[in-house]
Amino acid sequence: MGKFNNLHVPEHWEQYWSKYPNGYSIMEALIDWVSQVDEMVNNVNDWNLYLDDFVSTFDEKLQETVILIIQGWIDEGFLGEVVRQAINDEVIQARVNFQGIVYDNLKLRLDSTDTAIQMVDDKVLEASIDSNGIVYSSLKERLIAIDNLRTANKLFTVGPEGTHTDLVSAIKSATTLTKTYEKNTIFEIKILTGYIMTQQIVCNSIDLSNIIISSEASEVIIDGTSFSYEIGDEFDKPIFVGLKGAYLPIINTLFRLSKTALGYFHTGIYLETSSSAIVTMGSGIKNPTGYGIRASDNSKVTARGSIFTGAGLRGAMISQGSTMNAPFIDLSFAKGRNTFRAYRNASASLEGSNLSNGQGDSNVRISESSHVDLQFSDISNNALGINLQVFGASTVYASGCDLTNAGTTAVEVSNGSSVSVDKGANLSNAGSRGIDCYTGSTVTADDSIINSTSGEAIRVSSSGVVSFGSGIVTDCLSGFSLLAELGGIIHASSAKVSGGSNSFVARNGGSIIGGSMKADGSVIGFNAYNQGNINAPSASAINCSSKGVQASTGSTVNVTNGTFTGAGTNGIHAYRGSDIKAYGSNCRKGSIDSDSDIVCTTGSTLVAVSSIGGTNMLVNTLTGEGIIYR
Repeated sequence: MGKFNNLHVPEHWEQYWSKYPNGYSIMEALIDWVSQVDEMVNNVNDWNLYLDDFVSTFDEKLQETVILIIQGWIDEGFLGEVVRQAINDEVIQARVNFQGIVYDNLKLRLDSTDTAIQMVDDKVLEASIDSNGIVYSSLKERLIAIDNLRTANKLFTVGPEGTHTDLVSAIKSATTLTKTYEKNTIFEIKILTGYIMTQQIVCNSIDLSNIIISSEASEVIIDGTSFSYEIGDEFDKPIFVGLKGAYLPIINTLFRLSKTALGYFHTGIYLETSSSAIVTMGSGIKNPTGYGIRASDNSKVTARGSIFTGAGLRGAMISQGSTMNAPFIDLSFAKGRNTFRAYRNASASLEGSNLSNGQGDSNVRISESSHVDLQFSDISNNALGINLQVFGASTVYASGCDLTNAGTTAVEVSNGSSVSVDKGANLSNAGSRGIDCYTGSTVTADDSIINSTSGEAIRVSSSGVVSFGSGIVTDCLSGFSLLAELGGIIHASSAKVSGGSNSFVARNGGSIIGGSMKADGSVIGFNAYNQGNINAPSASAINCSSKGVQASTGSTVNVTNGTFTGAGTNGIHAYRGSDIKAYGSNCRKGSIDSDSDIVCTTGSTLVAVSSIGGTNMLVNTLTGEGIIYR
C-alpha cells in the first residue's frame, strides 16, 4: 500500500486571519481539523507498515511454524492429553454439527454421517511420524505409543540387569525427565535384587520428592567403604544428605549398612538448613554407624513406622527448630548417648515408638524448649542411665509409656520443664529413682506404676511439683518411697504405697498433699521432719512395723479421719515442736488402748479429738512435753 501525506497549511495564510479578525475563528477551526486528519493519516500509515511485515513473514512461514509447534506438543505428550480431553464424553457434551443437529456427546457425533467426523478420523491422520522417524498408521496409534512410553519412563530399575547400573545415575535420569512431565508426576526407582549401594545421595537445593526409591528385596545392602563426601566435625560420611532446602527422594525400602569407610561414621539421613526427608512405613536404614537421622536448622523428617535400629551414635537427633513426624518409628538399640535427642526448640511426634535398649546416658533426652509427643512408646531398658530425661523448659507427653528397667532413673525432669507420664505408665525397676523432679518442673504421673526401685520411687525438690493421684508404688527398697523436699510438692490423692521403708516423706520445706492415701505395711507410713508438711485426710497406714504417722523438728501433719492401726511402736507420734492433727482417727496399735498409741513429746501439739487409742500423757493439759487435745 502507498503512503498517505499529511495536510499542510501554508504559512503565508496567516495574514488572512490576522488581517481580518472575523475570519480568525473560521481558519482556526480549519487548522484544528487539519491536525486531526494528520493524526489519522499517521495511524493508517503505521498500520499499513505492520500489515505488510506480517504478510511477508507469515504467508510463507505460517504452515511451517504451526507444524513445528504441533510436533513439539506430540514429542512432549501434550497433544495426546489435548486429544484425550477433546474426546471425553463428560467434557464435550451437547455438541452440534454443521447442520445444527445436536448430539449428547462426541461419540454419537462421530458415529453419525456428520462431515465433521473427518476431523478426527484415523484415515485422515495416517502416516504420522515421530521425531525418531517411526511411522504409525494413524495419530491415534502414535498417541497410544507415546502414552506407553511416558508410563515406562516413570520407572527406572537399578542393578546389573536394570536400566541403570547405580542409584545415582537413575536419580539423575529421573531428574532430567521431570522437566518434560506434568507437575507432581511420580517417578519410581526400583532397586533389583543383588544390588549393593556404594554411593552417597547428596542433594543440595533440589527437590527430589517426586522420586520414590523402592526395592525387590526386603533389604538393600550398603557398602560405605568408598564414600567420599564428608560433613560436620564428627568424621561423618552420611548415606543420604539434604542441604539448603533440599527434598530427598522418598525412601520406600529398608537399607542395611554392611561395610564402612575406615575411620568414619555413616549417618543414615543427614538434613540441615530447611531440608526435608520422607521415609515410608517399614523402610529406613539399619545399623548406621553414625546417627540414624540427624536434622538441624528448621529441617523436617516424616518417617511413620520407619526403622533406624542399632545406630552407632544416636538413633535420631533433631535441633534448631526442626520437626520430626514419626509415630511408631523404631530407633532401638542405639549404642551412643541417646536413642532419641531433641533440643533448641525442636518438636517431634513419636507416638507408639520403640526407643528402648539404649546404651548411653539416656534413651530419650529432650531440652531447650523442645516439644515431643511420646505417648505409649517403649522407652525401657537403658542399662546404664536414664530412660527419659527432660530439661530446659521443655514439654513432653509420655502418657502410657513403658519406662521400666532404667539403669539409674526412669524419668528425670528439671529446669522448668513439664512431663506427663500418666495413663498407666510403668516406671518400675529403676536403679535409683522412678521420678526425679526438681528446679521448678512439673510431672503428671497419675495412675502410673512404680515398683522395686533401689532409691526413691518419687523425689521432688527445689520447687518441683509431681501429681501422683491414684498412682501405685510397691517394694521400694530405699528409705523413702515418695519424698518431697526443699519446696517440692507431691499431690498424691488416692495413691497407694506398700512394701517400702518410709512411704510418704516430707522434709526441709517439702509438702505432700492429698486425701485417701494408703501406706499400709511400711516401716513409717507418713513421716514429716525438718519443717516438712503432710496434708493427708482420710489416710491409711495399717500394720506399719514402726509408726503410722510421725512429725518432728517443726513439721506439720494433718491426718484427720485416718486409720493407723497395728503399728509396732506408735500409732502417731509428734515431737520436737511439731504439730499433728488426727481428729477422728483410729490410732490403736492393738485390741485395747495403749499409752504408745498416741504420743506427744518435746514441746509438740497433737489434736486427737474423737480419736481411738491411748495417750502418753494427760489430755488437754499443757506440759513440757506439749499438749494432746482430746
